Amino acid sequence: MIATQFLTAPALAVLCLPLLAAGGKSLAAWWKTLRRMRWLFACVWLVVAYGIPGDAVFAIAWLPTYEGTAEASLQAARLAVMLGFLAWMITRLGTPGLAAGLLGLFPSRRGRGGMAERFPVRLALVMAHLEQEMPRGAWRAMLDGQPPAGPADATLRIEMPALRGIDVALPALAIGALLILSRFG
Repeated sequence: MIATQFLTAPALAVLCLPLLAAGGKSLAAWWKTLRRMRWLFACVWLVVAYGIPGDAVFAIAWLPTYEGTAEASLQAARLAVMLGFLAWMITRLGTPGLAAGLLGLFPSRRGRGGMAERFPVRLALVMAHLEQEMPRGAWRAMLDGQPPAGPADATLRIEMPALRGIDVALPALAIGALLILSRFG
């Protein structure tokens, strides 16, 4: 996800191929995520488009610049690709698998407050909450201080599988491919 911030449009297009090939549930989840994030995309695009100086589009002073619109579109594409890979991971691993992966990234810090153990669990609970459809107008009740109804008894079971050879080889191949893409893109 960090590497996508350094990729150009052609490299992002190549990076989309595995997402499109995955198809099925992950593609549907990606589309649902993109649809839910439409206001974020609009805000990011407007901030970036108006924040970069250059020549105005259609020579009208209040319009964003050519350079700004190009960079804003590239940033929106980068965000879309990142959300696609996140949707693929959630579809493939599920919330407990994603929490287990995050837990495996952090070294154990049991003596220092256990933040490494709490973060993946809290993130998994937030993800589970986000998967629920909110009734129309629920945001007004939240602004009035009334919490939305959620699962009363949520249990999250995290199993840490043993590390395999492919768990090391696949990220190394992905990093190598991204380095190659960044040089040619």
